[in-house]
Amino acid sequence: MYNIFDFDSKYRKMVHQIQAGCHTDRELAVAMFTWVRDNILYRVGLWNRTASETLYEREGTCTNKANLLVALLRSAKIPAGYGLLKVDGQKYWGPATPEIISKHVGTISSHVFAVVYLDRWICVDPSDDFQLCENVGYITQTASLLKWDGFNHARIPLDSRHIFSNEYPISDIDHLIRKKPKNSKGMRLSICNLLIKFLRETKKPFFEPKDVGIAFLEFLKMHHPLYYRYLRVASVYKDMTRIADQIKIKCFGNNLITSENNIKIAT
Repeated sequence: MYNIFDFDSKYRKMVHQIQAGCHTDRELAVAMFTWVRDNILYRVGLWNRTASETLYEREGTCTNKANLLVALLRSAKIPAGYGLLKVDGQKYWGPATPEIISKHVGTISSHVFAVVYLDRWICVDPSDDFQLCENVGYITQTASLLKWDGFNHARIPLDSRHIFSNEYPISDIDHLIRKKPKNSKGMRLSICNLLIKFLRETKKPFFEPKDVGIAFLEFLKMHHPLYYRYLRVASVYKDMTRIADQIKIKCFGNNLITSENNIKIAT
């Protein structure tokens, strides 16, 4: 199972450090949530990881971070499970996502979070780390830092119009972690993770969401020219394909299968 730890002494020591100073299950659950949120940096794609591998790599998708948190909670005998959202992938990251990036993301994406039982099932989402939220949370609400008090839900403030389904509690998500990536790979995935790293590390203030796209393209052009050229060409192709599909639909009706092929990236 992807949720089982293959503990070594290093990981056991880390768990003991998190437990230090916690006197109740509620305090320990909050401490574990905060540790996973901030010590495992958020990325997209590459979700085929066990809890121990995520802990070792110190990076993970929403799926990986939720899986690690659930493993930690269960190792402490605190009942925990998963939640699964189906969301509009193009809207998930909010206005801080440059259009040149979001247009390549699928309109339906999966988002995984954790749930913990403390008198009732509570939803907690450790996806976005502190530094990422610190840098962009002020211009996009979906990247605001989630703080959990141990009593109330700590969920990403997504617009309800962008949520297609919400299921919890789920006991096991091995089938999701085991699923092989089809589109979440290659240069587009690398560019998405470069954007996340850029947002986390940049010291440049953004006054409007559109400033993010301008700054990121400048960054790519200077430091990753191959990615810059690829993104430009892919963007033009995507626009031309969309226009062609609109013309076909106008001419032949809505029964025509279009050539649109959005990428579905697991957040």
